Amino acid sequence: MAKPRPFRSPIVRLAVLALVVLLVGWQLGGLPALAQKITGTLGAPNASTTLSGNQLPAPAPPPSAG
Repeated sequence: MAKPRPFRSPIVRLAVLALVVLLVGWQLGGLPALAQKITGTLGAPNASTTLSGNQLPAPAPPPSAG
């Protein structure tokens, strides 16, 4: 006698896959986000932001035609 397969229907397979994706996404959504470090009061002239250094600097502005 053949052993029955638990997820025979494609609808059941799709539902199980959707549930697994939903649960994994829910677990990963609880991880803390990495934020930039800001020293000083936000919006104040002495406020500064520390970058990690793994990104390119902004491009130079184009020369003015004047």
